Amino acid sequence: MEQETIQPISENLWWVIPGKLAGVRKPMAEELTELRATGVGAIVSVMDDPSNLDLYQKANIPHLWLPTQYRKSNKQILMSNCGKPKPPFCESWKRISNCHDNI
Repeated sequence: MEQETIQPISENLWWVIPGKLAGVRKPMAEELTELRATGVGAIVSVMDDPSNLDLYQKANIPHLWLPTQYRKSNKQILMSNCGKPKPPFCESWKRISNCHDNI
C-alpha cells in the first residue's frame, strides 16, 4: 500500500488577499515555524476539531476557533452531489457523509 505524501505547508498555502488572508491545510506542530515564515501572523480555524488549538497556544500564535457546524441540510446537499469535485473543506465533510469516497 502506497503512503500518502503530505505537501509541504509553504506549498499548500494560498493567499485569498495577498499578505492578509490565506488558506491552508491543518498544520502539524513542526510546521508552525515555517508557516509563520510565510507571513502568517494569526490563525482562524473553521474546523470542527479543536485539536490544534493547544499547539497554536504553545507556539504563541494568536488564534480564533470558529468551528463549522453540522447541519442536516448540508449533509443532504452533499450526498445529493456525490461524484462532484471535492470541496476544499472535504476532511470535515468525510465525517458526516456516507458518500465521501465518491466526492
